[in-house]
Amino acid sequence: MGGEDAETLLARKYHWHRRAVHALKWSRDGNYMISGGSEQTLVMWQIDTGKMNFLPHLAGVVENLAVSETGASYLVHLDDNSVMVLSTAELEPTVYVSGIQSATRSSRIPKDQWVSRVSAPRHVPTLIPAALHPEIPDRLYLCVGGGNQATLTADALSAPFLQTVDLESFRSISKQAIARTHPSDANFTAQGEAVTDPQVTHLAFSHDGKWLVTVDEWSPLQKDELNLGEDQERTLTRDKREIHLKFWEAGSDADGADLFGLVSRINSPHVTSTPEAIFGLAADPSSTKFATVGNDGLARIWRPKVRQQDGLTATRENGRVLHTWSCTQIIPLGNQLSVESVGAMPAAKNQGRIQFSEDGSTLFVAYGTMEDGNIYIIDARSGRSRQYWTGYGMAPCYHYDGYRGEAAIHLGVDLRTQHFALTLPTTTGTEICVFRPDTLTPVLLNKIPGRVINLVTSPHSSGFIVLDDQAQLRTIAEGTDADALAIAKPLEEMRLDTVEAEINGEVHAAPLSEFFSEAFSDDEGDDEDGKEGGMDVDSDDEAAHPAVVNQPQLAAIFDTAPAFAMPAIEDVFYKVAGLLATKRRIQQLHKLTYRKDSLL
Repeated sequence: MGGEDAETLLARKYHWHRRAVHALKWSRDGNYMISGGSEQTLVMWQIDTGKMNFLPHLAGVVENLAVSETGASYLVHLDDNSVMVLSTAELEPTVYVSGIQSATRSSRIPKDQWVSRVSAPRHVPTLIPAALHPEIPDRLYLCVGGGNQATLTADALSAPFLQTVDLESFRSISKQAIARTHPSDANFTAQGEAVTDPQVTHLAFSHDGKWLVTVDEWSPLQKDELNLGEDQERTLTRDKREIHLKFWEAGSDADGADLFGLVSRINSPHVTSTPEAIFGLAADPSSTKFATVGNDGLARIWRPKVRQQDGLTATRENGRVLHTWSCTQIIPLGNQLSVESVGAMPAAKNQGRIQFSEDGSTLFVAYGTMEDGNIYIIDARSGRSRQYWTGYGMAPCYHYDGYRGEAAIHLGVDLRTQHFALTLPTTTGTEICVFRPDTLTPVLLNKIPGRVINLVTSPHSSGFIVLDDQAQLRTIAEGTDADALAIAKPLEEMRLDTVEAEINGEVHAAPLSEFFSEAFSDDEGDDEDGKEGGMDVDSDDEAAHPAVVNQPQLAAIFDTAPAFAMPAIEDVFYKVAGLLATKRRIQQLHKLTYRKDSLL
């Protein structure tokens, strides 16, 4: 570039983003710039006038942008594992695709951490609360945040949302807030500290799926306590901590998506002089009843009762009876320590878990310290301890931080096949061991990449579902069990032999055979026109030759990996279609307009 041309270049500074800009694109006509970053806002810059248009309150941090060839759409990739297509005229989403939105661990350093800040994400937690619906085993519920960056804010995990995932179609159905949220553009204080949302620590369904119980916890950040003494620091953490036990009634909205209504909220359900942490939550498999164990050294039983108003049963407008939840039974753990002395022990040293027997008659509670713990067998009806063992450390019950060099052990029990599974972290991944109670030899020993953050089972289906820190799901089940948990439907049940095209504003479904026959006829017509016009016909055109697919070609698609590591169903479908059709027909197939609720 010559000196004369260099003098004509003028730099212009555009500033709106308070934090790192993650993506920047030009419009096709060159009149606009589109940018996005950690503010969860899409910004359109008009170059000539300097004006800006905003699309705020997106579901996550904008990670990447793309502009369509015609310039009529924007493709936005968010850090909550979702992608949406926006129309440039109305800035309204026309397509939205979402996957598992749990916290993930990345080997790349986020752009916001390129600059040292007061507040920075720490690590992915070793346990993400998740549960399967008791009556609908293909519905997975897990606690997520507003994007990966917002989830891993500062010293605490922020996960106030409940995501519903359909395992058959592997689509996200809905996402609902079940804890306090801060939906603002700037979730930072004047000192640069992140404003954190509560963390949902436990999640459980009733035996019939009509009730959902959650536990959320919020504590002051550790940086708020730096200028205090050790005693004042502990007092501030305990006094300012917020712990809520919430009871939700299952329902649905007008579109049929799951919607849970809050019925009761118990503030500090386990308390001594200060609110105490809840270590475990369990649902009775035979009745509508829940149990919790906390750092106060007590196990509590919670039951619903009909709400009364002026001596009459309170009902909703639709006639449904209103309920309220309360503690109906308190069971002290141990005889040698009082409730006050147990509750005064540091929460970091105590651990506990609780679980009902299969018939709901017995309650099993593990409670104690890492070095010395007790296991209690309690009559669920009377609350009396039938038997207990002492001297057991709580290491098998404790979820350690795997990213600080410690183990993260997860345990799951399959009631249908009487198997149980353990996950043990290694330096390169996680080992999964499946056992039978009558033998010490594992029936399955497998290793997967990444760290397991939950191991989920269903009371009415066999198998295990494994969730790792890369937001990937895997199933472990016996291949001969037709009722085992599965992540995707068989091909014949997903109706992949039909396509849905939009004609005159209406969606019509037709078999793929009709589409291909129509494509064949178009190609043949073109060939005939070419012959009549004296045009040369490409000898490589496969339109006039039937496709021949042999077994090795199919084996190269279906036998490349085990079932849990197979690629997406859509990718497999297009690979098979590629064996049966020419490139032109595959391109036409990709151009078909799918409905938003079709296979993604």
